[in-house]
Amino acid sequence: METDESAERIAQDLLEVSGDAILNDKYDCFRSCFSLPLTLQTVEGTRTVVTEQAFRDTFQTVRQHMADTGVIDLVRTIVSSVYEDENTIGSIHICSDIYKEGSLYREPYPVFSRIHLSGGKWRIGLCRYHIHDLPAHNAALIGTQSTLTKSSFS
Repeated sequence: METDESAERIAQDLLEVSGDAILNDKYDCFRSCFSLPLTLQTVEGTRTVVTEQAFRDTFQTVRQHMADTGVIDLVRTIVSSVYEDENTIGSIHICSDIYKEGSLYREPYPVFSRIHLSGGKWRIGLCRYHIHDLPAHNAALIGTQSTLTKSSFS
């Protein structure tokens, strides 16, 4: 899949803003990068975040997971970003979580995002995380057993 430069720039901007925001507890900046409903998929299930409160709760849960595991930085590298149509971008990036002491103790993982143009602003509406080595990370993303359905990918 070939990367389109403007699609890659849009995806990279969203990664930079959302990454800084999640690391530094800037909820409003983080929220501005995403649309509702937001679909979050992992190898363990799928969750659709519909309300502002559910989005805020997910933000806090993921931040808590990062604090509990010692994540201090995110290195996210775009592999491919292409326009699916004039209002939709499909983007794949690899995320490496950097931990205290600058260590990387888990495998980097790919993430697919679908980005939509809505109200003149590009926002992420779907994130598909391929995390196979840390069930707690998946749980932080998709919530409890009562909120998920089985994923269609592995």
